[in-house]
Amino acid sequence: MKWYNPEYMGTIADWVSGLLTATGVGWAVYETRRRTKINYKFTAYISSKRGKEGVLTTTYKNNSDLISEIQAYGFLVYKRKFSRKSISNNSKYFKPGEKELKPNSIFTYEEEYPNPRTIYVGRDYFWIKPYILDMTGEYKFSRKRYKIMFDDLEKSNFFK
Repeated sequence: MKWYNPEYMGTIADWVSGLLTATGVGWAVYETRRRTKINYKFTAYISSKRGKEGVLTTTYKNNSDLISEIQAYGFLVYKRKFSRKSISNNSKYFKPGEKELKPNSIFTYEEEYPNPRTIYVGRDYFWIKPYILDMTGEYKFSRKRYKIMFDDLEKSNFFK
């Protein structure tokens, strides 16, 4: 007795074609979801351009293939890197249809941060986490928190 009977189990060609069809359908669903998912990349740093030294700059990049309408953007401020409770929230809101972020374009937000040493006595730095509120109504947060040193912010004269 043979372990494989084509009358009951189908031919090897039937099995191969079924497997390839399932793989093709799975790949199509994966690609559709990947291309329609809005993906952002965030960065934060102290600006060192001439005349703008000591300005906290956050950038927001749309890495998806879709145009994204932004409702708000900003960043949360933390005392410690792994703290759950934020100390403050710096954000800016837009009217519907006012601000769009095109595919693979970068939006830069520069903030002359108020003197933070009065808030964080005895510390030399704080952490920020950028975010966007997009057209879907979801907050998209950066995975990374960025360390901002007070000494870098105080290089310019805007505290005086």
